[in-house]
Amino acid sequence: MWGNDLPPLPVIVISSDITENQVWTPDNYYRITHPINVQALLVIEPGTYVFCDNYGLAINNGGTLISQGTPDNPVVYTASTRVEEVGWHWTVVPSAGLFHYCPIIVQPTASPATKISYSFIESSVYGIIIDNIRLDTPIENNYICGTRYGVYELGPKLTDIRNNLFFY
Repeated sequence: MWGNDLPPLPVIVISSDITENQVWTPDNYYRITHPINVQALLVIEPGTYVFCDNYGLAINNGGTLISQGTPDNPVVYTASTRVEEVGWHWTVVPSAGLFHYCPIIVQPTASPATKISYSFIESSVYGIIIDNIRLDTPIENNYICGTRYGVYELGPKLTDIRNNLFFY
């Protein structure tokens, strides 16, 4: 389920909204099992795996997401089921069809301090949705693989998007 090259780590199930500050670390896997509103500070450290099956993180009501990996150690958003590992990215298993989730949605009420860089996002319909908010820093240096729509922006308030790699 987690891929052959990933070490066995504890799995933390995320099933309720984030209303207090949290730091997610690479010594655990995080599995999102319900739609999650991030309404506090959520820092996801480099090398952390976030498994999102049909659900993701909605940043809103003053919440801040800091998803900032490094060039050699990105934050990884992926699916834990219905995939087969193919090198560094995953592919859709024909019998399962397409994935219908978006791991990160930044809503208009989110903190503009939200930062998404050096994240690896794969096997989703939308990689990132930015909904009518201009963030303080660009969406940059991300790897977005196997999504139908990489980064989707809505409304007149737009965030800069630069130096991302989109591939399938």
